[in-house]
Amino acid sequence: MKQHIGNVGLLNLMDATEDSVKGIERIDNVGMVVFKKSTAHLLHSLNIGNIGQALEIPEGYRYLQGDLVINATYLKSVTDSVNLVVSGNIMIENDVPSEAIDTCPLQLIVKGKVYSPGHLVGKLHAAWFKDGAKIIPYEDCAPRFERGVLKLTNGYLNMFEQPQWLIVHGELLLPKDLDMALFANKISKLEVKGELTLYENQEPDVLKKIDAISAVDMNVIPEGFEPVEKQLILNERSLRRFHHKKLWLTQPLVIQTDVSREALGEAIDGIYSSSFIICPETLEDLLYEKTKTLDTEVLSYTHDYVLIEGEEKWSKDQFLAYDHPINLIVTGCLTLDQDVTEDIVVNQVAAIDLFGDLSVPTPKLKGVCRSLLRVNEGRMDLLNEDKRPEFRNIGQLTL
Repeated sequence: MKQHIGNVGLLNLMDATEDSVKGIERIDNVGMVVFKKSTAHLLHSLNIGNIGQALEIPEGYRYLQGDLVINATYLKSVTDSVNLVVSGNIMIENDVPSEAIDTCPLQLIVKGKVYSPGHLVGKLHAAWFKDGAKIIPYEDCAPRFERGVLKLTNGYLNMFEQPQWLIVHGELLLPKDLDMALFANKISKLEVKGELTLYENQEPDVLKKIDAISAVDMNVIPEGFEPVEKQLILNERSLRRFHHKKLWLTQPLVIQTDVSREALGEAIDGIYSSSFIICPETLEDLLYEKTKTLDTEVLSYTHDYVLIEGEEKWSKDQFLAYDHPINLIVTGCLTLDQDVTEDIVVNQVAAIDLFGDLSVPTPKLKGVCRSLLRVNEGRMDLLNEDKRPEFRNIGQLTL
């Protein structure tokens, strides 16, 4: 049986063959595909919906995904010719001797940036980067690369003996107790390719260190708000630990049916959310008043709700287990079984908030479900029309 794959970050076809690709029925989306001239024709064999970037690797070159650090030790290890296409950044460290650039058999094609000591820039263009490259000179301390999630603590800053150029690919978090005077002294320049989360009072000092913020997705926590970065479920009892709190949320906030208007009003003064809020119908207007962001969805329910976050398949028995209509909130993947009829959905579902995927067995049931949509930011399809991918997300796939 052929495989249907949802999303692939990097599709590597460098060594692909007719046999290695024939087991793939479809790939919905590919961030980047790398291939050689001899394997380019295999792209047509794969049923790919969208491709963000296609990169042909010249014959005789190898492909490197990520950053490359070149120092004196690395150059000593290079004895034979090395031809590389680097999909990332290249760091030339201070200990690289000028004469080694002339003698080391390196040929580099880089799809990112090259950071180099200023006095080496001219030689690098002529020797290693004959196809051209964007070389950024630095003085004194070499820039430091960080990937993934970095929490910029006082301890992290204190390990630098001199001002540091910091480059973060991923997510940078600034804690509330970060010493901003220490930050100003230890960070000479800051680049963030991804997400930056910081407090409102830290923003002026941080912006002074960033040349361009166009590549930065900034999340600014307003003054007086406390961050909550996991799903928060509040009932009458758990709400007692809050007293006039202001909450900054990146995950759903769920309010249970036993929470009264008085208790909620006493506990929470403000909500700043980049996700959504689930609450009883009786609290909907109050939560809109407390929410400071216009794009936050408040999803109210009358009797009960079901939040589908993973992959679930529902039969008619699961619907009939409820003695009242429910609200379905789908952020994952929900499949309705063949025995689910239109009458069951009409009688057992009050509304559907669709952020993920919903698959239904018949066109008529699809129409019924569509009529119940309150939020439609996901995808609805027929089981026999668009087969659900066996794999939703794959970071790197080599065929």
